[in-house]
Amino acid sequence: METLINRRSKVIGLMSALFLVLFVLHIFHLYWLNSTGEYLQFYDFNSEKNLPTVFATFNLFFAGCLLFYISAHKTPREMKWRWLILAIIFFFLAYDEYAMVHDPLSRKLRPYVSDVDMLHFAWVIPYSILLLVFALGYLRFFFALPRKYMMLFGAAGFIFVLGAVGFELLGAPRTKNFGRADIYYTVFTTIEECLEFIGVILFNYALLAYLEEKVILPRLS
Repeated sequence: METLINRRSKVIGLMSALFLVLFVLHIFHLYWLNSTGEYLQFYDFNSEKNLPTVFATFNLFFAGCLLFYISAHKTPREMKWRWLILAIIFFFLAYDEYAMVHDPLSRKLRPYVSDVDMLHFAWVIPYSILLLVFALGYLRFFFALPRKYMMLFGAAGFIFVLGAVGFELLGAPRTKNFGRADIYYTVFTTIEECLEFIGVILFNYALLAYLEEKVILPRLS
């Protein structure tokens, strides 16, 4: 783990490069689909269990591992639990990203909100409630962070939620009324996935920097 932390720039550089490669492949897929009608599911940002899904799952799981490592080296006990809960959340998000737990949840809730087009992906309702509960419970923890990391974590979280929830809400009416092939829905989902990737990569950068400055160096001094 300490080797990864010391090579923070290379790790984040590799993640960023892989994201750019996947983005180019996704754009090529959209061009190919429009030109030939052939669907290249393996590169599509809006498909399941393909290359972008594996990469997104790995990024979330990696964040969970970093958070778990921080929790194992933090004192006092209350701080350990705060970081550990964050690790568990990211392990769940990684599992959800690959197993698509939220999809059957949407199907179960959709009949109750069928009149609201923006809630076509109805999983946003329980997840948003949980997000609000989490935010309220972690306010003191968040504002107790050093300003640098408070800003980095806050920016990463905002970017991720803007994509995962914000653009999901924007795209919902398009796919409900015009189908998944709608060009505007495709644009919304592309932006959504890009924001999620960027948010998690930024979060991993912040965690690696935090580990180096607040965990590894104090132990060596």
